[in-house]
Amino acid sequence: MTQRSLADAALTSQPTIAAYEAGRVAPNVDTFQRLLEACGCTLRVADAEAPRWSRVEEKSLAIHRLIAARLLSNPSSVLEKARSNLASLRRSDRGNAARLLEEWAAILDQPLDAIVTAMLARTQHGIDLRQMTPFAGVLTDDERRKALRSVQRTGAA
Repeated sequence: MTQRSLADAALTSQPTIAAYEAGRVAPNVDTFQRLLEACGCTLRVADAEAPRWSRVEEKSLAIHRLIAARLLSNPSSVLEKARSNLASLRRSDRGNAARLLEEWAAILDQPLDAIVTAMLARTQHGIDLRQMTPFAGVLTDDERRKALRSVQRTGAA
């Protein structure tokens, strides 16, 4: 199966499939399930008790879900803000975050679905990327508070 045919069958893009294959990003659960189905496979989870993330990780993910929605509805404005923030972060970095900042620079040049996949990845690498997010200031304070309250209501660990 080619990357293009897999992407078409899973309702994603060929560059996103290439990023998955290269290990640069991981698909979210819904995309992963579509990829499996496109290949004629299914996933069975033996233990229904999935490990729970810390409250801090869930809060960061909730905020980034709202940012992803904003990105999809207004890509030029959000990407402009992210690139501006990234330039500031790079200027002030003393080398500790250089790898993640370089990765964000590459991610921001990808198609929107690849950006969203990277920013919402439920992996340790996704957590690391969110800790160096270039999306500061995309949401209003009220939107951020709403996202944080949603984590409290859902009972995340």
